[in-house]
Amino acid sequence: MCVRFVRSTHLLAGYEDGTVILWALNFESGVGEIVFRRRAHGETALCVDVDAGGEGAVTGGADGVLVRYAIEFVTKSEVNVRVLRTHGPYTDVVSASSKQPGVSACSIRRDGKIVACGCWDGKIRVFEYKARSKGRLLAVLKYHDATVTDVLFAPDDSFLVSTSRDGTVAMWNIF
Repeated sequence: MCVRFVRSTHLLAGYEDGTVILWALNFESGVGEIVFRRRAHGETALCVDVDAGGEGAVTGGADGVLVRYAIEFVTKSEVNVRVLRTHGPYTDVVSASSKQPGVSACSIRRDGKIVACGCWDGKIRVFEYKARSKGRLLAVLKYHDATVTDVLFAPDDSFLVSTSRDGTVAMWNIF
């Protein structure tokens, strides 16, 4: 399971069955209300990130798919969520005994222009994220020899950091 706050009033959660749920939180009662639910992934949802404005999000899954969402708040309990773009699955030419590369980590840059996802094949894929973009694949970064476990943009957007099961940390200058 993976979770991120959307603004301070909602929580976006990804579940083992591939379902993604947006919860409206009620801190007084301690009860949440489901305002969006969709089986966005064919396998476990492994990562989620929300953009700085709380108007968009991405989820990545064991199915190798990165899903992008637009979030529009009408009221606290009325939220319109649309799936904008789906990327993947990220299957390179591999033998039948190999697993397809799932998406294990994702991070939206604070300026909202790009999103990076770390994959089981040790690669980081960078896509357009900005509004009205087609979500083009901009780069495939290769350094790690094992699953990428996390990706994170620096607070000033000057670089991207990635970590891997192989014990390495990489720093990338991105656009």
